[in-house]
Amino acid sequence: MWNPDEAGAAAQYLRLDEKRLLEIRSSEFPGRSAVWVPSKEHGYAKGLVLDEKASKDGCKVVQLAGGKKMTKIGYFIF
Repeated sequence: MWNPDEAGAAAQYLRLDEKRLLEIRSSEFPGRSAVWVPSKEHGYAKGLVLDEKASKDGCKVVQLAGGKKMTKIGYFIF
């Protein structure tokens, strides 16, 4: 069993409370449509692959957080 007293001041960073863990575990996960795309501002940005047909062959339409849509070529990290 995990004892937070043994970890001292670091305990709050080493283990989340049960309520927060339950929230994280029960949140929706988009599965195969979740991707990371390169972003100049953040390095990578989280997005969702949409079922829309892209204007170019071999491309996918991706919706980024905030609603912005973009067409990306090639490989994604699933």
